[in-house]
Amino acid sequence: MTEGLAIVQLNRRLGFIDKTGKEITPCIYSDIYVSTTTSYGVTIRKSFSEGLTGVQINGINGKWGYIDMTGQEIIPCIYDAAFEFTDGLARVVFNGKWGFIDKTGEVVIPCIYDVAFPFSKGGTATVRVGEERFNIDKTGKKL
Repeated sequence: MTEGLAIVQLNRRLGFIDKTGKEITPCIYSDIYVSTTTSYGVTIRKSFSEGLTGVQINGINGKWGYIDMTGQEIIPCIYDAAFEFTDGLARVVFNGKWGFIDKTGEVVIPCIYDVAFPFSKGGTATVRVGEERFNIDKTGKKL
């Protein structure tokens, strides 16, 4: 259970129920993003970050988007991959390229990178284009 919600499966599709068993999101998703952290031997799994979670529709080649904790689609399922939000930004992959969006779905840093890593606490992210690796700030400015 994460944030009072549990992932459930019905007919090979996933959704969410609350602590009382009430359906929050129907079982329509192929996959739901779950992050895992381990600290002091304890593994914590959570779906939601900053109130949103990534969901995938239409199987393994389906697209990803984001829903909130009420089950409302906030960002349409248009991405090849979608990751957790950190400090208001999430990494996404669109047409094979990585970038960052905000919690409204606005592209903040265009999907132009071959790989992008999450932003650190210092506010920088490492990205790669071809063989070149470099850091960017939260506006996409190369550092």
